[in-house]
Amino acid sequence: MPPVRRAFQAGRPWTKVIRPFGQAKEGGEGMRGITAKFLRTVMTVALATLALQAFAAVSPGSGTSRAESYPPAWRQVWALDTGRMFKHASPTLADIDGDGTQEVLVGNTNGVFYCLDHNGNIRWAYNTGAVIQSTPLAVDCDGNGTLEIFFGSYNGYVYGLNYLGQPLSHWGWPKFAGTAYGYREVFPSPASGDLDGDGDLEIVVGNWGTFVTAWHFQGPLMWQYQNHDTIWSSPACGDIDLDGKDEVVIGADCWSGPYWPWPRGGLLYVFEENGSIKPGFPKCLPQVIWSSPALADLDRDGFPDIVVGTGLYWQNTNPGQPTYLPYADGKHVYAFNYRGENLPGWPVNTGDNVFSSPAVADLDGDGYFEVACASMDSWLYCWEHDGREKWKQRLFAVQKMGSPAIADIDGDGDMEVLMGEGQHLAAYEPSGNRVLEVHTGQNIFNCPAVGDLDADGLTDVVVANGIDGETGRVIRYEAGRWNPELAPWPMFRRFPDHRACYPHQEVPDLWPASEVRSRSYLAEGYTGNGFQEFVLLMNPGPEAATAQLRYLLGSGLSVVKVVNVPGRSRCTVYVNGSVEGQDVSTVMLSDSPGIVAERSLYYRYAGRHGTWVGGHDVMGTDTPRQEWYFAEGCTRPGFHTYLCLQNPDRSLSTPVTIVYYCGDGSVISREATLRPGSRFTVAVHQEGLGIGTQDGPRGDVSIKVVSQLPIVAERPMYFNYAGAWDGGHDAMGASEPSTEWYFAEGCTRPGFHTFLCLQNPGDFPAEVNIEYLCGDGANITRRVTVRERSRYTVAVHGEAEGIGV
Repeated sequence: MPPVRRAFQAGRPWTKVIRPFGQAKEGGEGMRGITAKFLRTVMTVALATLALQAFAAVSPGSGTSRAESYPPAWRQVWALDTGRMFKHASPTLADIDGDGTQEVLVGNTNGVFYCLDHNGNIRWAYNTGAVIQSTPLAVDCDGNGTLEIFFGSYNGYVYGLNYLGQPLSHWGWPKFAGTAYGYREVFPSPASGDLDGDGDLEIVVGNWGTFVTAWHFQGPLMWQYQNHDTIWSSPACGDIDLDGKDEVVIGADCWSGPYWPWPRGGLLYVFEENGSIKPGFPKCLPQVIWSSPALADLDRDGFPDIVVGTGLYWQNTNPGQPTYLPYADGKHVYAFNYRGENLPGWPVNTGDNVFSSPAVADLDGDGYFEVACASMDSWLYCWEHDGREKWKQRLFAVQKMGSPAIADIDGDGDMEVLMGEGQHLAAYEPSGNRVLEVHTGQNIFNCPAVGDLDADGLTDVVVANGIDGETGRVIRYEAGRWNPELAPWPMFRRFPDHRACYPHQEVPDLWPASEVRSRSYLAEGYTGNGFQEFVLLMNPGPEAATAQLRYLLGSGLSVVKVVNVPGRSRCTVYVNGSVEGQDVSTVMLSDSPGIVAERSLYYRYAGRHGTWVGGHDVMGTDTPRQEWYFAEGCTRPGFHTYLCLQNPDRSLSTPVTIVYYCGDGSVISREATLRPGSRFTVAVHQEGLGIGTQDGPRGDVSIKVVSQLPIVAERPMYFNYAGAWDGGHDAMGASEPSTEWYFAEGCTRPGFHTFLCLQNPGDFPAEVNIEYLCGDGANITRRVTVRERSRYTVAVHGEAEGIGV
């Protein structure tokens, strides 16, 4: 929805003027000449119990009738009065100059952005000339040891400053975030992330002008997306699909209409590196999303999940108002996986809409995250990872528009959840017991920040508050012993870089190595468009077995799926259901003996001259090795050959040498490095690590793979043979050469072509006897010589060295 000009002022109605996509200003033309037939008019909504109003009945002015409670050593250190209210903009604590102490960074409704030192002195101030309700991002973009600072303002600009408060004009900052329908305000807070995986940061923000914009930190525009409705939500940046690149997750409003494909309500977007929307998104929710998402792996599968609240626009009780939406429902906090699916137990219910943004931490040390978030129903909620309510608490029955922070403020080794409640600051232990209740004198509409400003080993808590039209203060309190390990979400958007994300954490194996009784390794796998991958597990034993599948990705990260296999039975695991659109290798472990793993892959492969349809299958190997041999490979036109290499060691990288023995006698070597715990793909038919397409004997290739550490290697091939037959096949490599090989299958009937591929990796020619045992009882012998370090192909359906058709 377009922005609230005087939102949440005590005793005043909440009023905003709204204009839909394409609708003209009065007396003007519609945007891009479009005339909208639906109307959005002036609307007035009275918040029945504003935080200020409700609190005034409990603790008027600065004198409170309640007995305050503090943890040991709690004291106020200083307070700075700026004369204007701090509203929605939360303080960020960061050591911007690298001197070992933290600065306080915060914007004010007077248009001034303040940098305070740990003593409360104004180190510098920057005047934007417009209201600031955006919380500042601070991050070292260029690696010089000092932090760059980014924040938005109501004038539509995102400002970039250095640690001295000087504009980053050499990079082109400030940047205009876009305007539509007369709105431009940058209410949301910017985030940083490496969207393209190049090691440099991008800066991302939304605005009331309806745009989501990503810039390279050096200034060039990366991409911009127009939502055609206002955006209040601040983005989160994190690699939620583990492809090595950060996605952008952000909420938005949705008015809908004839030019917009989604229904009225709210939208939760996930954007890829190029600004495209990730499959499975946006999620269409029955309320606007003004809450800002958090990213954390709630279900411990290895993928960060998305947690977000809602907003305050749509209502379902008064059909006469333009805000009426019959299915409006914002009384939830949602949790989605990276595919856009609800996590088990989510969404959870609240008593009212949720403007607050969630904070996430493992509060009780059980190995799973808890989620804390407040609601307009006056309660601060805490949920378990699976959506079960852990507790809910409130100090006063006031609508809560701020967001919680999580840190150990009293030095007792337990984290507390901190929350502004009216003019008070409260803190709750993991059990929900309240340990802090302090009156700050003015209203808190944002999130407190926790750190150690002066590096004295004691915890500092900073609050920015105010009363609209009167004054605003930044207050520093000091409390117990500081432990940064117990401050996992110490401020709005978690850390100064505003990623609001717990990065991927490797899930440990279910069993120590000494208890594993079955292992199987599969190097190949792909879950991209047109491919469906299955891992098939057989349990020949009489008792049910538990199997762990660890999927190793090209990014060097892994995720885990645990399945149960009944006794004397088979279990089919759909890999695409866990990993989408990526190369994937699999390691199967079980504490039961005899568990067998096999992988089938069905595909529509986009070949050079059309789509090749088929499937292939391979058994897993139980042992990684340092050498692998493949007699077959072809890079002639119409053939695509790949090498799939798996490094199951999750702690060490390994160099790999790939030796190609070509049919024309040439030998070509390539070098590669496999990252720890990763899958690596070599396109043999391409230049670089392969040999390229070769129209002749050079394209018939055998392969030897040599690794410093034990690895697993497979060789899939896709082909259009003779312009008539298309398909593919796959093979696990041989672990060593041998003087005898046996093949049960072979057919030279009409319509069948059978080949025998021979590889001689040795330094001397090899004399090879080929014995054909035919179905009619005939035995036919042929003799060939395979040159040293060479590949030789026998057409079994040919007369010379085979048996003919």
